Amino acid sequence: MIGVEAGGRDETKIGGHAARLQHDEKIGVIEGYKSYFLQDADGQVQPTHSISAGLDYAGIGPEHALLFKKGRVAYRAVSDAEVLVAFQLLAKTEGIFPALESAHAVAYAVKIAPQLKPDKIIVVNISGRGDKDIFILGEALGNAGWKDYLKRKSQ
Repeated sequence: MIGVEAGGRDETKIGGHAARLQHDEKIGVIEGYKSYFLQDADGQVQPTHSISAGLDYAGIGPEHALLFKKGRVAYRAVSDAEVLVAFQLLAKTEGIFPALESAHAVAYAVKIAPQLKPDKIIVVNISGRGDKDIFILGEALGNAGWKDYLKRKSQ
């Protein structure tokens, strides 16, 4: 199994991503639970970024931490730009507006699919709805007309 983290706009910079397990994973206790967090050497939480509000957090849930520690799930990261491409691909080819969280998984599947043998099957879990992300998508992808339309409809 593969879990996909938020590589954000720059996976190499503090505050540019929310990829907790990609480089120097650190265990900490924050908000009452022990897990892996983006934190400095003193245990202070680092800022994060993701186009997806649901992934823009410094820690991961304890279940994911256990799966990572046991090697049951490999975690990878994709960038905001890859997520937007994957969102548009799924919308155009399947008519599905995935939540931006799920679009991370689609982006990674699109990335690895060309490397797999044709008889391999990829299962992507798409949970949530992309309509909740419409204003984020409008800002990231929309032209002036789209932004005006959203503004009118939200009043």
